[in-house]
Amino acid sequence: MIILDKFLNVKAGWENFAEIATQDPEIETQLVFDTKHHHYQLVNVGWKNQRRVYGCFLHIDIKDGKVWLRWWDTEGNLLLWSSEQAEQERQRAEQERQRADILAAKLRELGIDPGA
Repeated sequence: MIILDKFLNVKAGWENFAEIATQDPEIETQLVFDTKHHHYQLVNVGWKNQRRVYGCFLHIDIKDGKVWLRWWDTEGNLLLWSSEQAEQERQRAEQERQRADILAAKLRELGIDPGA
């Protein structure tokens, strides 16, 4: 649990980061610490152009002594791990292969050789 202890001891660093995380005076960066369940977040909260702003841009969980880190860009899109990006690309390639197979089958039904 040394990693967990070190992580929890950096709370002051989180507080400093939250103070400088946004340059917009209408948006506040809040620290959300659930030490009982080991959930930690940095969240932007406020109003911009008469619209409510709320978004978590850093989320950390501690599970089984491991630190799980998730973060979002300024548009609210979850930033993927490289393994998640690879899986997403694998799924996209599989969908494209299936579409190509369907198209080839339709061409064969019409008497057209798709390899020609």
